[in-house]
Amino acid sequence: MVFSSTLCYGCLGMALLEIYKVKIIIDTREQLPLDFSFCENVTETIRTALPVGDYSCEFKNGYVPLVVFERKSIPDLFGTLSQDYPRFKKELERAQEAGIKVILIIEGTLADVQLGTMHSNRDGLSVAKQMFTMWIKYDVMPVFCFDRNEMTNYIIHYYSAIGRKAVADMKGKQ
Repeated sequence: MVFSSTLCYGCLGMALLEIYKVKIIIDTREQLPLDFSFCENVTETIRTALPVGDYSCEFKNGYVPLVVFERKSIPDLFGTLSQDYPRFKKELERAQEAGIKVILIIEGTLADVQLGTMHSNRDGLSVAKQMFTMWIKYDVMPVFCFDRNEMTNYIIHYYSAIGRKAVADMKGKQ
């Protein structure tokens, strides 16, 4: 998997709407992958080892945006920001060095996080504060989703917005 920061302009002969067609790339370590089967602009999902994050995409023209999603359930979030934080911090630093934006997509609301989780010594407020500090320090924006379906929709809408911008940029270069 190679992330690309430039668009392939050799595809301008292709219908511009084709850029909206995406392949969703799911990290092999992702234990409960989201379901993209109902998304009409997703051509396929593949599992491969991603250097950072759980989800990425590749547009029909080969463009891979420098944006990945790191999916977390509430208990997973607490574990990652507690005992697994040194490993996660190194992953975020690698992403920064590579110019990759990481979006932390959470299966639950901010209120759910603040309530805490049963099997953690951390209180919810301290985890919420840590997430927002990570946003400022590492540009890792937390996104709170009601359920897995909303997570899937968020990811697709985000990547579709990148596709729309790419189409607009291509039209501007013609």
